[in-house]
Amino acid sequence: MKRILVPVDFSPTSKKASRYAIDIASKSGGTVILCHFFRPMKSPDTGATDNVREYNQQFELKTLKRLQRLKKKVLADTSEAVAVSTLVGRMPIVKNILRFAKKNHIDLIVM
Repeated sequence: MKRILVPVDFSPTSKKASRYAIDIASKSGGTVILCHFFRPMKSPDTGATDNVREYNQQFELKTLKRLQRLKKKVLADTSEAVAVSTLVGRMPIVKNILRFAKKNHIDLIVM
């Protein structure tokens, strides 16, 4: 498996899936992409669209940082050198996972 996608929700189960994907990638010489999809805020409670855009950008940045911490944590559990990248996407989850997998020639999705 050369390209492995791991959608994560930061639960203990998704952390296990991340470790499993890294194990597969280390044995097959593959790479892992950790991704998280979120539902962006669409309509502002305050009426200001700039607040919505800023909120979504901040949420995306925080999520990316969480993915980076997860990446460090799961890579610390292995002695193998595996290339791991991170991605933050937006809902709908299934549609965007499948679209990303097709566009980027993903060989395996581990959940």
